[in-house]
Amino acid sequence: MRTTELFLDHSDASVVHASLTCEHNLGLIEQAEQRTGEPLADLDQLLAAVADLGYVVPAWAARGLRYCPQCTLVATSSWAVAA
Repeated sequence: MRTTELFLDHSDASVVHASLTCEHNLGLIEQAEQRTGEPLADLDQLLAAVADLGYVVPAWAARGLRYCPQCTLVATSSWAVAA
């Protein structure tokens, strides 16, 4: 699996996550649900709402940012390849 998109942390834009549902970035899901006004159970809807908020970045654009040790540790090598 190759990680081509990463998710900015909702409270610290210098941190990126490989997983949209990382437990260290759950506030992002809350922001997306507030934006739409409804719970987002479907992953595609959640991804679209997060992208609308500007929190989805291509892996190459995340160079120099810190990665979340919780969700990107395994994906780091794939992220480096994509970058």
